[in-house]
Amino acid sequence: MGEVKRALAADQREQQRRQQRWGDLPKDPFAKAAHGPILHEGGAARILANYPTRAAREQRGGKVEFSARVTPEGRATDCRVTQSSGQPDLDEAACAGVERYLRFDPATNNNGEPIESEYSSSVNYNTKTL
Repeated sequence: MGEVKRALAADQREQQRRQQRWGDLPKDPFAKAAHGPILHEGGAARILANYPTRAAREQRGGKVEFSARVTPEGRATDCRVTQSSGQPDLDEAACAGVERYLRFDPATNNNGEPIESEYSSSVNYNTKTL
């Protein structure tokens, strides 16, 4: 019986050593996010509310497709236009608005920790909504 107890104790010590050495690593460091970023309400409306003045006056509109990095803190950064509206001022305003107004619940890894991710969408500047 003493040998069984010693074997169990040795096994427990080995498991503890492994946990101390590797316990802070994620289960699968190459796994994709458990869920992507979740956009907070209201940000998109604020982007549209900041319609470039000259474009609005000239009744110019267009759709701007973009992609941005979402930080673990939920901020949009590094916005880039992926499909231009054909109107440089609208493209610039869209990315400026994305970085200024959009907020997210960040993506998380399999351990539930916030991670950096990507978010892609579009802004449709439409003169009929002015």
